Amino acid sequence: MKKPGILILSAILLSNISAYRAYAESVYYTGDYTINYSISENDTITITKCTGNGENLYIPDTIDGLPITEIDSSAFVSCTNLKTITVSDDNQYFVSENNMLMNRNKINLIKYTGSDQTAVIPYGIEKIESHAFFGSEPEYINIPETVSYIDDYAFMGCTALKEIYIPSRVEYIGKSCFFSCPYLSAVNIPEGITAIYDDTFYACPSLLELVIPQSVTTIGNDILSPAESNTYNPVIYGFYGSPAKSYAQNNSISYKMIGDANEDLLLDSSDASSILCEYASVSAGNSSSFSHIQSICGDMNRDGNINSADASAVLLKYAEISSGG
Repeated sequence: MKKPGILILSAILLSNISAYRAYAESVYYTGDYTINYSISENDTITITKCTGNGENLYIPDTIDGLPITEIDSSAFVSCTNLKTITVSDDNQYFVSENNMLMNRNKINLIKYTGSDQTAVIPYGIEKIESHAFFGSEPEYINIPETVSYIDDYAFMGCTALKEIYIPSRVEYIGKSCFFSCPYLSAVNIPEGITAIYDDTFYACPSLLELVIPQSVTTIGNDILSPAESNTYNPVIYGFYGSPAKSYAQNNSISYKMIGDANEDLLLDSSDASSILCEYASVSAGNSSSFSHIQSICGDMNRDGNINSADASAVLLKYAEISSGG
């Protein structure tokens, strides 16, 4: 099933903004930009949409004497030329530093406008808002350990993104989060994530391997683009009993089981033996004899190393399976 392009998705997203607003939207002009806003019953302002072709946007502290207290997550979707956002020093709710628009206490990252090869999200940020990096072009993004929530569409359309590290504290990765990131080749989904939502990695033709952690119990639709003979053949790695295997099979995607170090489609003591032999050989100074696939499957505890701890984890899982667990 074909997916709409980013521009079509943007139009759909913009058409659904703020249907619940109590008052009709008004317009404020600042430099090359037009800001649409609404006024709440409490006489506070929400920026709902921003349009224009300039590189610089200024956000005041008030409009018509009323404080700007909210910014809709998709407000900047159509601001494709935006390079910098400057916030009034008198604004009590938002701040912009190092090309990142944040709420004043620097917990929520709202919008990144930089052009750095590596985007470094400040330590202390806990939530990356929807569309925060939409259409931006960093090759690498560093997410601090303080982040626990990555909203829908957060990195959608990052056309140069190659690699991203997602820290272990993250508990939620939203739908279409990495939709249309054509050069994304490496991503870490940490243990603790319980669901992978629709279209998370759709239209990411360079992402050929996806490791799904044990904690995932729900997988949505089209998390990867369908495999295409001779052009795109991703591999899903999953744990015994997880929904990863059935998702891969239902979508004609290759599947490998983590722990199956000898690739015989079983998880048993022979896998533990293979891991221990590899560990002993490498510890003695020899080069690894494991293939790339074996290195991923043999790392049962996903710490990036092949050692006795992985063998123990395999044996524990084997015992659980054998006892009917």
